[in-house]
Amino acid sequence: METKNYFSSQWHLTDRCNLRCKHCYQDDYDSCNELNVADWKKVADIFDQMGNKWNMEIDVALTGGEPFVRREDLFQIIDEIEQKENIKSFDILSNGLMITKEDLFFLKKKEKLKSIQISLEGHNESLHDSIRGDGAFLRALEAIKLLKENDIVVNVMMTLSKRNYKYIEDVYNLLSDLNVDAFVVDRFIPERIDNHGFNVETLSREEIREVFTRYVELSESKKGGNLKLIPYRTLFCLLGNDCKNNIGAVCSAGKSSLDILPDGTILPCRRLPIALGNILKDNIYEIWFNSDVLWNLRNPSNLKGKCSGCEYLDRCGGCRAMSLAVSDDYLAEDPLCWKN
Repeated sequence: METKNYFSSQWHLTDRCNLRCKHCYQDDYDSCNELNVADWKKVADIFDQMGNKWNMEIDVALTGGEPFVRREDLFQIIDEIEQKENIKSFDILSNGLMITKEDLFFLKKKEKLKSIQISLEGHNESLHDSIRGDGAFLRALEAIKLLKENDIVVNVMMTLSKRNYKYIEDVYNLLSDLNVDAFVVDRFIPERIDNHGFNVETLSREEIREVFTRYVELSESKKGGNLKLIPYRTLFCLLGNDCKNNIGAVCSAGKSSLDILPDGTILPCRRLPIALGNILKDNIYEIWFNSDVLWNLRNPSNLKGKCSGCEYLDRCGGCRAMSLAVSDDYLAEDPLCWKN
């Protein structure tokens, strides 16, 4: 049987959100430029056609803002996705606060729903709520429990900043007790290092190394457990004995993924704010094959500084979004890499 390629897209359905998190990269929370459901269906058609034309399996992650702000519309596009032959799966990325028991009657019947990801920034109210707002912690936990009671795969995402990076073991223990399926961490990456005090939130090179080391050690010590840890991010491979240890990953932006904003704008990655076009106004195939930005991202020989010619390019390549935030050059070396 022929093996299909894999393509993923983080699809931001709305900028609207019920929270105002300290580390959020959004400045605009209104709905004036959002696509309507009819346009969403056109986007789903484009993804389905891509899958057919390129012999790819498509996975979409439906997010926001907070996607449940548009609950009825969200459910309509999920039903549309369920009918698309080449969109093989979808995930939902949420803060969890708006998920209800009634939602689960709908969601648990969806064959293509792969997982729901809930954001959690700490192991207790004081820490999580200091980042996401009063009452957010207990309501996020309620959502996790509700999803697990309904046999939904639950992944938890923790964005590492100076506020919370010392507590990943505590978060792991909490999630293990809640029977969460996977615990994922990633470093906080601002769109610009000098905006909104983001330099205060961003971890230093030494702090990133420390917390990634602890995460890998936790992953190895808990191997075989029910709660999966996934050290598949840039820089992780620097922590193993060599680069054959199945940790680390090359960024998928422009290689096997693109992001869609609420107005249809296409980005290589949500944290790499370089507009490539609009999915409803421009030809997706021309963007994919003709964009200089995407070709630059695909070719590791374009990377600069210590990333250039690095022995770990096949398992890392650095984060282009962090490079852009710090140096205004998305091809510059990853400023948080600790490799000499």
